[in-house]
Amino acid sequence: MAARMPTQGFENEIVVFDTADPASDPPQLSVIFLHGRGGNAHEFSGDLFGPILPSTGLGLRESMPTVRWVFPSAKPRWSSAFQETMNEWFDLPSLADVHADPERQAEGLIDAVNFLKRLVESEVTLQSGRWERVIIGGVSQGMATAVAAWIKEGWSIRLGGFIGFSGWVPEVELGSAGLCPQKGDGEGRQHADEKRVPPLLLVGHGVDDAWVDVQFGREAFARLDGLRIEGWGSSSLSRCHPQEAPRWREYSGADQEGHWLKEPEALEDIKAVLGAALSSLSSHSI
Repeated sequence: MAARMPTQGFENEIVVFDTADPASDPPQLSVIFLHGRGGNAHEFSGDLFGPILPSTGLGLRESMPTVRWVFPSAKPRWSSAFQETMNEWFDLPSLADVHADPERQAEGLIDAVNFLKRLVESEVTLQSGRWERVIIGGVSQGMATAVAAWIKEGWSIRLGGFIGFSGWVPEVELGSAGLCPQKGDGEGRQHADEKRVPPLLLVGHGVDDAWVDVQFGREAFARLDGLRIEGWGSSSLSRCHPQEAPRWREYSGADQEGHWLKEPEALEDIKAVLGAALSSLSSHSI
């Protein structure tokens, strides 16, 4: 069953689906997944876990019983696009041009990135300091928020992976660091190369997405994959198992005019990436 996470230090509502018995069977992986504009944690998790996967005959959660799922809700904000208050990670004036009015976007996005940073650190603590046991991602505006945090915080050399759909890379200045990758120092790089595997990467987008053009998704994948290469180097990447390779997926015929996860293909892709992450953690345990 879902359990509402203790809200000490967090203003956002957070819904968690843990393992059956976290005390005796702690989760091997934490996945933080952000909903899109106008959504919330309860609805989003229900939509994600409801469909049955053909490969297992179960929903996504039951198919991955050792994964801890963390769904935060965005705080209500005034939407300039819809002229009403709704849950959104930051104010986005237009989906036709997701880069319009970056100053307006920045206020909420800075707040959302700082919140996600604290939430990731909380999950890392739960995972005994193992950053590679935490994966982040999201859908639409949730993916854009996760991308912004991933780039700003330099998580391509720390976290275990990124999963996103129907999103983009925000072109917004986020404080003095902006959206620039923070490279690790020599010691951190050596630890990454010798004792870990690069983060897994899955980005998908509908070619018929009527709300966010698929080209934005292609650009996001290229940016994230480029950071992966830059942060890890060819020697580490050459040792990756084929199942650990970055994955770009294009779908057709998804609900919400193509602006959603294609069922069941996208859910099967998520399951495959999480399975690869668990396999990598097992074979590269430190």
